[in-house]
Amino acid sequence: MKTLITLFAFLPSLIFAQATLTKAQLEEYDKKLKENPVETVKQYTHKDFTFISGNGSRVGYNELLANYTYNKETVRNLTDVKITQVNQTASVTGKIEHEWFAISNPAKVSKYKGMFTYIYVYDAGAWKIISAQHTDFANKEQEVAAIKKVIEGETQAYLDGDGKKLLSYWADKKTNEHASQYLVQFLGQPYATGESMAKLQNLVVPNLKKQDFKIERDDIDIRINKDMAWATYTQKVNANGKILQTDRETRILERINGDWKLVYVGEQAMK
Repeated sequence: MKTLITLFAFLPSLIFAQATLTKAQLEEYDKKLKENPVETVKQYTHKDFTFISGNGSRVGYNELLANYTYNKETVRNLTDVKITQVNQTASVTGKIEHEWFAISNPAKVSKYKGMFTYIYVYDAGAWKIISAQHTDFANKEQEVAAIKKVIEGETQAYLDGDGKKLLSYWADKKTNEHASQYLVQFLGQPYATGESMAKLQNLVVPNLKKQDFKIERDDIDIRINKDMAWATYTQKVNANGKILQTDRETRILERINGDWKLVYVGEQAMK
C-alpha cells in the first residue's frame, strides 16, 4: 500500500464543542496535528475510522495511529475545500498535495497528489473523522510531460557521463531490466536483470564519459495505466550530422511515491 501516510494527507479536521464544521476548524486541526500528531489523532479520530487509499488499500484506526508514530509530515496542502453537513455528519472534499518521510529515513521523501473525501461525525462534543478516501488525480498532459522528462533526463545523464544521476531516474528494484543485443559484449547475453543488472551497472556507470553525439527521437507513443506507463519510439544516434545507429526502443515506468521511475528499457536495432 502506498505508504500509509498517503493516508493522512488528510485529516483536514475537526474541532471542539461546536456542532457546525467550518474551514477555520479544519485549519485549527491542521495546526494541532503538526504540533502533536499522535495525540491529535487519538483525540479527533473515531475508533471505527477507515481509510481507502488511491490504489484501493484499506486501513483502520490502529494503522493510522502507527503511521503517525513512525512517519513525519512535511507538506499537507488542501485546496478547493468544500464542506457539506447534514445534521451531525459532515463531508469535506477537495484536492490534496502531501509529502512525508519515515522518521528512520528522512532522506527518502514520499509524495502524493489527488482528490480527497473525508467524513466527520460529531461525537462526544467534538468532530471526529470516521472515513477517508483518496482518488488519484493526474492531468494526462502533465503526466506525459513528466514521463518524457524522465526519459530525456536519463539519456542526458548518459551523454554527460554522469552515472549517479543516470541511476536516479531508475526505480530501486532488483527486477529492473535492460534488454538489448548490445549487452552481449558485456554480459554474454542480450539482457540484464537482477545480478546481471548490478554487474552491468558496476561495469558501465563508473566508466561513463561525456559523449560527443546527439540522440534524436520520433514516433513517440506514451500510454499510461494508473501507476504504470510505457513509451515506444524510434531513436537515432547523430554524430556531426551522420546517423550512426537507429533503434526502436521501449521503456516501462512505474510511479513510485508520486515520481515516475524507469523499470525496463528494451531496444531493437533497425536496418
